Amino acid sequence: MKTIKFYFAIATCLLTFSGIIAQNVTEEGASSNSDYLTKKTQDSQVLQNRNEQPTVISNNTSNRSAAAELINYQAVARDAGGALITNVAVTIAFEIRDGAGGPAAYNETQNLNTDANGVFSAQIGAVTPLAGVNWADIDPWLQVNLNGTNVGETQMASVPGALYSANSGSVMIYGSGTSNADKMIAQHSPAYPGWGIGYNDTSDDIDFMAGGIKTMRVDLGSGNLSTNGNLEVQQTTTAPALNRVYGNSMPIAFGSVALGFNDIQTGYGITSFANPAVGQYDVVIDHATDMNNCIVLVTPYTGSFGTPEIAGYLPTGPNSFTIRIQTAAGVARDSAFTFVVYGNQ
Repeated sequence: MKTIKFYFAIATCLLTFSGIIAQNVTEEGASSNSDYLTKKTQDSQVLQNRNEQPTVISNNTSNRSAAAELINYQAVARDAGGALITNVAVTIAFEIRDGAGGPAAYNETQNLNTDANGVFSAQIGAVTPLAGVNWADIDPWLQVNLNGTNVGETQMASVPGALYSANSGSVMIYGSGTSNADKMIAQHSPAYPGWGIGYNDTSDDIDFMAGGIKTMRVDLGSGNLSTNGNLEVQQTTTAPALNRVYGNSMPIAFGSVALGFNDIQTGYGITSFANPAVGQYDVVIDHATDMNNCIVLVTPYTGSFGTPEIAGYLPTGPNSFTIRIQTAAGVARDSAFTFVVYGNQ
């Protein structure tokens, strides 16, 4: 079980704090009082000389990210005159509050013993589990009582980063509610706050952000995906399954031709189009593909029924083909039509 170590130097009536607050190693409670500074140095040396895992007193604020179910707490007890309280039983009450002086979110009392150096150690959460604390929904401050005397409170800094979830593999976005403001859950860096992944609590959407613009969205309720760009499907198949989309099941070109016009009215994926002779249409598409492995669907259009037409196509190059249209009697004729090209690559 991983734990987090932090340290307080406390006195029965005279409060002195110095230590590590959860994962962020920070120096707290700086003072110009020479007696305080001397005792703080002494207390730090006492703790570092112990055989237990050393507590580092430092200005280094590097994050030691780890989920934990307990918080290791170690302190040196002194009386009001600054003398060490050694080799005696002490009662330590821990209270985690929501904000300085705020309501209690957690309470625990432990009966401990100081050693010859006045040092005592505790594991917050050993008596009352910390799992019930909603770290994501509070601003945690720790108040400590020694033998019934309040010795003050201090902000717990980055403790929620390690203890906000009983499941260390999960990420909690909000503490409660269903209409919270949008929040970035994965951000590139402080210099690029609008790049990353965001969460929309009101609509339950995951948003992919680029410079503050939502470029793609996944609706968690419906599973729908929307994007401002293109969706590339790389997998192809010769044995398609139902309700699947493959790279070779998508049209690679489409065109609509109106009667009397020898160009594409609407379409995509077409490099060039020509009508060199009656009933003949030469098409070159953008993709260099083997037209012998492609399918071209041609649909002639007439203004009324009763004038049957026959349409077909002939591959003429790596990415080109010719469409021919004729009457049922085999006479070439121009017509309005649409065509769709499906290809393997």
